[in-house]
Amino acid sequence: MSKSWLACLLLVSSVAVAQEGAAPPEVKKTVDALVGNWSTDMTMTAPGQAPVKFQGTWECKPIAGGGAAECSLSTEVPGLGRMEETDLWGYDPETKSVHIMTWNNMGEVHDHRGAWTDDKTMSLTHSATAGGKPVEETFRFEFPGKNEMRFKYTSTTADGTTTLEGHGTRK
Repeated sequence: MSKSWLACLLLVSSVAVAQEGAAPPEVKKTVDALVGNWSTDMTMTAPGQAPVKFQGTWECKPIAGGGAAECSLSTEVPGLGRMEETDLWGYDPETKSVHIMTWNNMGEVHDHRGAWTDDKTMSLTHSATAGGKPVEETFRFEFPGKNEMRFKYTSTTADGTTTLEGHGTRK
């Protein structure tokens, strides 16, 4: 297929999608909930260890014409060191689900999937392996106000459950 035919096919597909109407409200809701610069206070508790408190920044910007968000987390975790993470967030109208694709400097890649459970809360899960052992992850995000978020992450393995809880304020 020539490049001109491919370009024409992409254009026709884009026009057809645009004519179907605007994206569902959950697309905008997901992006609007995240976009901005956030300062976060977090507490991590690992099996057999005392809770560790730390701060971080989370910078989120709209991408794909406002159809998704890209967020970058930067923090220093006492005892673990520097953590950098990039997340791509989006709402899939076909499956009516929210996705977070995550990559971090520890070599982890995750695809959390879930949904808005009410107007202010989304819950997501991810099943995978870590070190060859099963791991179950859950995320819960609450947006009680326009510039506030609360979150709880749990990671459960045969060794126990690690939690990360936090509060974020949009600057």
